[in-house]
Amino acid sequence: MFDKTVVRRELIRTRDGLPAEYRQEESRLICDRILESNEFRDAGLILTYSAIKSEVDVSEVNLASLCKGSKLLAFPVVTGSDMEYRLVSSLSQLTSGAFGVKAPGIDCRRLDEAKLSKYSV
Repeated sequence: MFDKTVVRRELIRTRDGLPAEYRQEESRLICDRILESNEFRDAGLILTYSAIKSEVDVSEVNLASLCKGSKLLAFPVVTGSDMEYRLVSSLSQLTSGAFGVKAPGIDCRRLDEAKLSKYSV
């Protein structure tokens, strides 16, 4: 049996140890694959995140989602012990949130998760 916390910590340590240039190039390749995918093309709603530290940087996908004009873009926001998604129409609506993660401000509309089934996510 393995301890999920220990495995996660080791994987993050390994990822953190990769050279920054390598992580940037791999992030770009991942974004390219997403942007070229049928799933992205057909999606009306993109649930995304703001990368911190050595996480995969998906900012190209976020920007492309907004430029397409036909996609809704939502970021997670931690509120107390809960998480919800808020919609943004511009990346300038992101502010420093919990743990220093860029997240939509309180003025951004909350995504009604009960209506998610109407979107191609």
